Amino acid sequence: MPNLWICCFLLGMAAASAAEPAPPIPWHQREKLSGDWGGLRDRWQERGIEFNMSYAAQVMGNVAGGQRRGALYEGLMEASMDLDLQKNTGWRGARLHVHGIWTHGPGPSGKLIGNELLQSSREAYDSVRLYDTWLEQRMADDQVSIRIGQHTIEGEFATPAVSAFFLNGALGYPAFIANNTRNGGPGFPMPALGIRLRWDFAPDWYWQAGVYDGDNTDSDVGSPRVNRHGTHHHLSAQQGWFSVYELGRTRHLRPGSTGLPGTTRLGAWVHTDDFVNHDQTTMHDNNWGVYIAWDQMVYRERDRQGLHVFARAGASPPNRNHYAWVLDAGGVYRGLIPGRDDDEVGAAFIYGRHSNRLDTTYESVVELAYGYKLSPAITLQPDVQWISRPAGRRDLEDAWALSLSLKATF
Repeated sequence: MPNLWICCFLLGMAAASAAEPAPPIPWHQREKLSGDWGGLRDRWQERGIEFNMSYAAQVMGNVAGGQRRGALYEGLMEASMDLDLQKNTGWRGARLHVHGIWTHGPGPSGKLIGNELLQSSREAYDSVRLYDTWLEQRMADDQVSIRIGQHTIEGEFATPAVSAFFLNGALGYPAFIANNTRNGGPGFPMPALGIRLRWDFAPDWYWQAGVYDGDNTDSDVGSPRVNRHGTHHHLSAQQGWFSVYELGRTRHLRPGSTGLPGTTRLGAWVHTDDFVNHDQTTMHDNNWGVYIAWDQMVYRERDRQGLHVFARAGASPPNRNHYAWVLDAGGVYRGLIPGRDDDEVGAAFIYGRHSNRLDTTYESVVELAYGYKLSPAITLQPDVQWISRPAGRRDLEDAWALSLSLKATF
């Protein structure tokens, strides 16, 4: 799939070279490094066709504690295409999204630290993979939308938008789902076949629900090799079904609103597969959990500058789950340093309490990060994480993990 997008990108560049030249924009002022392709990109957007590409490179190291010291390289390439089918075919309210990723490089959590709350949100099995690929239909004056295809729940359910700034994987796709359900559930890097319904039933209120394949790896032991390219799908009642439900209230997100934006989410998830009790004798015919998530801009200098905070908590029955409850919270300030209006600085904390039926106890993380905008298209981000009691083990010392990431959009 990435090969397809690379071909599309090269064709676009070739077409741009034949188009009427536009005044060149210096690279450090471009929103995307490849530019506007001689105006072709804007013309395609007017017709409802949009291409996006990005590459994130990370050097990560463990300097103390954990399993061993060392440094690793990790990369993530993404390519996507969005089609407004109303503009292209006259299909009112329809949109098609196709997304491919290339993940490569060993993850520091497995190789160096030995923790469960992954140091990197991009840590994944090496593969070229078909990622979020779905068809969405909006109706009833855009109050109702249905999305069907292959997708993840992060970014839609249980995830404060501001937490995406941080590197630790548990600050995105929550550990109270990823570490408690079958083979991680529908989150990065393994989307699942499913359907999502959203209803904006009042100006600031919404309800949404999704039902997904209960095992997106199609492997009893969770091996990523079976579905390594995101194209192997096997739906069966024997794997169970994963479903998630969320009621939310948004504040000042509508165009023209001058208040401080924020969102509150209250949700629950259910998995209908069989789950064994920690006593290894009792079987449960389902698993479930509940969560609440909140994010809010609490101070604004001007425009998007200011302080945005978030908090989230989730809990599940301790008799069959690895984590009994998980709490995370943090804040991001945009434009803290004078003259650096687009830079961001953030601090976050995660505490994951293991089930009291286990021999392990808890794992916690404190993360500090700074996003330095080299240009609108390039961000350099140093990051430090203090990981206390990796995997809840008393025999592993607290780890200090450092990383430097560079992300560019094309």
